[in-house]
Amino acid sequence: MTTRQLLTASTLVVALSAPAFAQVPEAPEAAPLPPLPPLAPVVALAQAPEPPNAPPAPAPVAAPRPRVFTGRFNGRINGPIDLEALYDQARQAIENSQYDRAIVDLDRVLAQVNEQIGKAAAEFNRADAAMYWKAYSQAHIADNQAALQTIQELAKEFANSTWVRDAKALAVEIQSANGQPISSDLQNDEELKLLALRSVMQADPDRGVPIIEKMLSGGASPRVRDRALFVLSQSRSPRARDVMLNTAKNNNNPDLQRSAIRYLGIMGGADDREALSGIYRSATDVSVKRAILNSYMTSGNVDRMIDVAKTEKDPELRRIAIRNLGTMSRSNGASTSDALVSIYKSDNSSDIRKQIINSLFIQRNAKALVELARAEKDPDLKRELVSKLSVMKTPEATDYMLELLK
Repeated sequence: MTTRQLLTASTLVVALSAPAFAQVPEAPEAAPLPPLPPLAPVVALAQAPEPPNAPPAPAPVAAPRPRVFTGRFNGRINGPIDLEALYDQARQAIENSQYDRAIVDLDRVLAQVNEQIGKAAAEFNRADAAMYWKAYSQAHIADNQAALQTIQELAKEFANSTWVRDAKALAVEIQSANGQPISSDLQNDEELKLLALRSVMQADPDRGVPIIEKMLSGGASPRVRDRALFVLSQSRSPRARDVMLNTAKNNNNPDLQRSAIRYLGIMGGADDREALSGIYRSATDVSVKRAILNSYMTSGNVDRMIDVAKTEKDPELRRIAIRNLGTMSRSNGASTSDALVSIYKSDNSSDIRKQIINSLFIQRNAKALVELARAEKDPDLKRELVSKLSVMKTPEATDYMLELLK
């Protein structure tokens, strides 16, 4: 074989034995990408001058943003604010005794309402209350003239508001506290007097008690005197207690005396209730003694009620005391049944015994009633006892009914 033939055969062998990767097919053609969006036109920094007669371009208008109160009020309101939130903020400041801050907030509220800025101002219905609390705050920082001026404006602008009465009572308090003469229209308004009296008693009892004494001895109406006594009974000052006790002892005005006795029973302490016992012993008016018995019941004075039930000479008063014992219990929760049973056994009065039976029945004390029924010799009283037991669905009552059937 010639040299040319050998070279040709070698070339053929090498070509047949080449690696497979040398024959990898080409990847398919990728899909074309979508076209890009057109670029926004670039605004030229230098624009062609406008024609001489062209109007100036309008300034861009910014979108309105809600106003938010971030500081103190210094003058005119220029936009709407949240009146309800600001009013509540002022009330909270008053609760925290921050009266200066409350006045600022309330001024903002009232300025907004006066200028009727926004729909919220037209719908806000607490402008009268805002004026009252502004006057209240002014009074508490001793700006009394400003407070009285605010009250006058409130009465003028909101004549039918329920806040006017409270504001006038505040005016009475301010004027009386500073020795100023009280206007005649306020002097003749009993409700205002009572509101002002309560406020004065809470703030300065030493000044309020003499006012009440004058009311009690003067020409005030019975209702005013009664309510004045109630205000007095809530005070813990020694002078207030003395006036209450003196009124309870004084029988020149029985109605007023009974009112004082009633309030001593409701509000009085242990010493006051003990004083009532002395008044009871010295009283000759039955209505006064009844009032004291009611006070005993209201205050839970069981021992004094038992004492009356045992020793009182007037049968009607004894029956009242025994009836009251049927609804009373001692401070430790124990009933008054033992005392009632003791009185039953020691008293031969049929009327008194029947009242004791009723009181024990009210207490649902079947055990005590069975005990009395077994020992009772009077047929009428025994029938009364059995009658009560017959409607009591307790084991003691049922056993006694079976005992009677034997």
